[in-house]
Amino acid sequence: MFRGSVLAASFVSASAFKSYIMKNSKVVGGDNSQLLEIDMDGKTERVVNNELTAETDFVKGSTVCGNTWYGIGTQMSAGNVIAEVDITTGQLKTTNVGGLWYQIHCGSTDNVLYGVTAINSPPQFALLKLTLGGEYPQTDVIAEFPPVLWDGWSSSFTFSGNELQANFPVKVHSEFAQDGEVYRVDIRTGEITMHKQYSKGILRSSGVPYFVRHTEGAVMTTGVFATEEGHKDLKLCNVDFGGDKAKVSKCKDLPEDWWASGIPSSQECGDGLHYFPSIGGRMPSYQPIDAGNMVTGEVHEAYQLQGEFGGEGTRWYIGTHACMPNQSIV
Repeated sequence: MFRGSVLAASFVSASAFKSYIMKNSKVVGGDNSQLLEIDMDGKTERVVNNELTAETDFVKGSTVCGNTWYGIGTQMSAGNVIAEVDITTGQLKTTNVGGLWYQIHCGSTDNVLYGVTAINSPPQFALLKLTLGGEYPQTDVIAEFPPVLWDGWSSSFTFSGNELQANFPVKVHSEFAQDGEVYRVDIRTGEITMHKQYSKGILRSSGVPYFVRHTEGAVMTTGVFATEEGHKDLKLCNVDFGGDKAKVSKCKDLPEDWWASGIPSSQECGDGLHYFPSIGGRMPSYQPIDAGNMVTGEVHEAYQLQGEFGGEGTRWYIGTHACMPNQSIV
């Protein structure tokens, strides 16, 4: 199996970083949610802000730009907001935004973000540039995706440098999706620089892409695939974007709780690993944050968030996760 309590020798050497995780309150009228700063090396944490209530959940994308954490919040009655928190002072600001937001990325200045959004049902996806400041934010459409099938996973969207990568399921011979496709978009120009179908060979389903490791311009990578839409039988596979199709090969089984919640993992945090909440390891008094190696498939418990996460008295759930230093900006 790929799960272990100690770091495998094949893991990339660790480097110190800080992780920002939203500990969401489940009880309206109860404790407020907490944006936590976790020192993964020192195994310590502090509350950066605790002003947000259970009426706003944070289970989609987030990022750290300079000294500011940004997160996508979904309110019970008012749609999506972008929350901004100064990670030194804890000062909070929220901005209402239209549409449905899934992932965000730092722009070239403090008040600019790029985001994946959607309107209508079934959703029509687009890449937007969001300029914050003033009473109303400015939104500019950078690129629009053609009609695609949506699997409900925010982890399908990743930014790296000046590039957005988006993965979608594809139905071919079955009522449920068993294949997938990938797009890459230059966020400066809006040009779709790549669109390919995933393939395992003639008459073989590729599997549905759940999370595909993303480095700007990379031709070879790895990805987490499910055999069929909605299934938990996850596999880690090699991916080659060099041909007419994106070739999927050398797949191996993964534990069920790899990204099983649909919450985006952190992007690589400087140590070559991705971090995500463990569903299988959740206990009544804490929930682990796992670290996964997208090359070997190894996963280990990196941190335990304390609180009532399971059982009848559940008060918390783990939401969005970002790390610092943040990846590149445009």
